[in-house]
Amino acid sequence: MSVEDMVSQVLPPLGTVIGTGKPLNFMVTNKWRNVCEIERITDLPLLLLASVHDEMVPFKQMQRLHQAVRTPRCMWVEFPDALHMDAYHTNRELYWPALRDFMVAYVH
Repeated sequence: MSVEDMVSQVLPPLGTVIGTGKPLNFMVTNKWRNVCEIERITDLPLLLLASVHDEMVPFKQMQRLHQAVRTPRCMWVEFPDALHMDAYHTNRELYWPALRDFMVAYVH
């Protein structure tokens, strides 16, 4: 998945011309080919934070990204009530403990 693949979900009218194999992909200058890149991470810990109602990064894309993880040290946390930038507030009972647990487990 990439920014191009998110277009149809975030800006549906542009989904007809931007996305995998579409003619106007050249207009997207930052490709963010995150699935390809995350597969290359095999020895570092990852913390994936996914907001179910994220309006910028669709939740399904985060699930797909999680499926592509190759490192055994990955923490996945879902925020059922959060948008893109408010999980620390709307789901604070999940967010802050997850961040603490990740730091305790992997940051020395």
